[in-house]
Amino acid sequence: MLTLYFGSGSPLEVGEGFVTLPAPGTEEARRRPPLVGTHLLRDDLDVPVMVVNSECETDPVTGSDSPTPSGSGIGGRGTSHISRQAMVSVGPRYQRDFGFRSARSAGINEVPMNPVVDAALHHMLGWVERGDAPPSQPRIEFAGETPQISRDEHGNARGGIRLPQVEVPIAHNSAIPLTPDFISRLGGTSAPFPPEKLQALYESQANYLKLFEQAAREAETSGAILPSDADALIAEAASAP
Repeated sequence: MLTLYFGSGSPLEVGEGFVTLPAPGTEEARRRPPLVGTHLLRDDLDVPVMVVNSECETDPVTGSDSPTPSGSGIGGRGTSHISRQAMVSVGPRYQRDFGFRSARSAGINEVPMNPVVDAALHHMLGWVERGDAPPSQPRIEFAGETPQISRDEHGNARGGIRLPQVEVPIAHNSAIPLTPDFISRLGGTSAPFPPEKLQALYESQANYLKLFEQAAREAETSGAILPSDADALIAEAASAP
């Protein structure tokens, strides 16, 4: 199972910045071999392969253009390579191992990939042990002559795995970077809706929670998330201000 896969192989030669994603059109991008989006997974082996990506790894705007591999590929719309929750989580480990905490958490994506990864691991086990292929999930939608992720009236991606935080949104969450730096290109964006928009969309907290639970159960039924994660997401939504 490849998680957050940019469509690039492991480098056989290490050097300065070999895992970075240079901005398209920059001198650095012209200098270095084009690794992102250049490697297809082999289709001549009888080996189950699953790719679990966020919106970031499937969006040419962020500097990636992952090819559609053989096997099963799923993507969580409204997600990015890293989330605010992930940055907060790794903070103590960064401090322990490197002597500093991760650089930024404010304003970056707030839809973590954990529930999708949990479900993918569950389905992978069934695929390997019993030969049960994972349930099909919709692909993130692209549109335009120069393909871009298709977005709804809230700026959230269309298609892909329908996580309840994006299906019943209280914010715009995407892989669109806030600034051109490396962390922002991986962290995407989160912009909360103003109170008047929330009122117009849901009228009351009770109605919002009803719609959110419905979306979480639909994601559970589709196999995109597990029942335990659906319960946790519903509880988290209920505790939000």
